[in-house]
Amino acid sequence: MKIYKNDSIQDNDKQHGKNAPSAEFAKDFSQSDDIVTFKQSIINRITHLSNQSGLTISRLAIKSGMPPATLYDIVQTKNTKLPNLLTVKRLCETFNITLSQFFDTEEINNSPTD
Repeated sequence: MKIYKNDSIQDNDKQHGKNAPSAEFAKDFSQSDDIVTFKQSIINRITHLSNQSGLTISRLAIKSGMPPATLYDIVQTKNTKLPNLLTVKRLCETFNITLSQFFDTEEINNSPTD
């Protein structure tokens, strides 16, 4: 059970030694410029590989075994949510590349990390 108080989350898990991040921390992290920049690099990589393969976002999603809406949510720049690793792995399998090859680009490697 989560209780919202003073813009932070108090979680019953704290009683069991588990620390839950505050809502303020989650808000700051999700809207970080670094996350947005990294997300844009991932979008650019997906778009580049899609164009190179001659696949639309919808067709890529279907070939990767995911609903098109999932991939559209990832490539929307207004959405700061990063794709999970399983999703990226499925895309890599469709593109016939490894995860290392997906992430080994100058743009991604030069994305801010702080």
